[in-house]
Amino acid sequence: MDLAKISEVPVRLLLLQGDLVSTLRLRLAIDLSAAWSAVRVVDKTVDALRSLCDAIRGGLPPPQVILSELGEAGRAGADVLGLLPGMPELAPAALVVVGDRASSRDRSRAASLGARALIDRPQRPDDVVRAGRDITQACRGLPASGS
Repeated sequence: MDLAKISEVPVRLLLLQGDLVSTLRLRLAIDLSAAWSAVRVVDKTVDALRSLCDAIRGGLPPPQVILSELGEAGRAGADVLGLLPGMPELAPAALVVVGDRASSRDRSRAASLGARALIDRPQRPDDVVRAGRDITQACRGLPASGS
């Protein structure tokens, strides 16, 4: 893996926390990526996102990338992703979702959400390294961070 970071300025990344094991795998993938990032983890709930929006209006820098498990439509937390475009503080961020790229349903949901990328869900240790590379690719070409 290329240890050189893709940016001299950290990418502000928001990780939406679903279940703990998936979140830990994604956090490890972020650490293995070549994207130098400032990571904030919040629960994948409407209340947590509203609190985050309040904090952004209060001066917290907004995320540039939102990383989240895609989840099953209709399940707790999955529908939260559909609310992001209606949140002005979060809507400009690039959405990167984690799911099953072989699934036409996941590809369709990712497209309907306007996701920048659909990354395969890491299951084994070598999948985490691949997910780190995929996160790096998804973060390439982001606009330079402001504040």
